[in-house]
Amino acid sequence: MTTITTATLAQIEEITHLYRACGAKMLQHGFDNWGDFYPTVATIRTDIQHQNLFALVTSKNQILGVVVLDEIQPPMFAEVNWQFPSSSILVVHRLAVSPDYQGNGYAKKLMKFAEMYASQQHYQAIRLDAYSINKKLLQFYKNLGYQITKEAISLGAKWKYPFHCFEKSSKQ
Repeated sequence: MTTITTATLAQIEEITHLYRACGAKMLQHGFDNWGDFYPTVATIRTDIQHQNLFALVTSKNQILGVVVLDEIQPPMFAEVNWQFPSSSILVVHRLAVSPDYQGNGYAKKLMKFAEMYASQQHYQAIRLDAYSINKKLLQFYKNLGYQITKEAISLGAKWKYPFHCFEKSSKQ
């Protein structure tokens, strides 16, 4: 059995290890967007302190996956022609599932949690971005009903390829 809870600082080491393991697996598949530099420990700590980082945990408190939910939109999102231009937006960041547990529906479970959270908190829509060369991830979001925008954005020089933006009404 699994539950989704707000992460705590006591879990920061395990969460950091999960992100690094995901980054290493992504590098093996040619995706250079995380590696060992993203997210930083400071970012993870801030997400936890702001109570925006949610962890999917087993009954034995093992973390299987994490997601960050907040209202912080990258500045580049202002350049996107969104279908839902509301000011009440939930943004999904840093969705990750431990490589040992990928393929078991845990990412979908975390995203369904994000959608429920958005609805309960009365957000109008959910937004996120995904690395454009990660076709499997792009399809994952499409399968969940997220609409891809026409614009792709750059999140900085660290990333060789652009990111695709997705959104979905939280009223569905």
